Amino acid sequence: MDSVAARFPYFVKRELEEGDETARLDWTIIESDVNKPFVSSGLEFVPLPVMHGEGYVCLGFLFGRKARVAYLSDVSRILPRTEHTISKSGAGQLDLLILETNQLHGVGNGRSCHLTLSETLMLSRGYALRKPC
Repeated sequence: MDSVAARFPYFVKRELEEGDETARLDWTIIESDVNKPFVSSGLEFVPLPVMHGEGYVCLGFLFGRKARVAYLSDVSRILPRTEHTISKSGAGQLDLLILETNQLHGVGNGRSCHLTLSETLMLSRGYALRKPC
């Protein structure tokens, strides 16, 4: 076994030395369905599907009971089911809407995977926040 371990160390279990430890990941598939919330660390999250460029769906998240927060990053367009979920007529009024942007001005060129600041500001006006900042 020693000769196998010497030539193919990845085949055998060995004692890890300090600093060689790695984290173990517990992968969980999150469905992109606003009607299928999940709980992590005791907090309920509602997945919010958004477009990250055309043809690629990315997830933002809605969370919080006393204060409702929607976090949307990597977004080029908000899908109708997500718009409804974060609207006052959907799951209820938001307290905070976090939108990511990576360009200052203008409108995206159609190939962009992110909102511009101008688009983010226009979009954010469409949501009635409980306490606007």
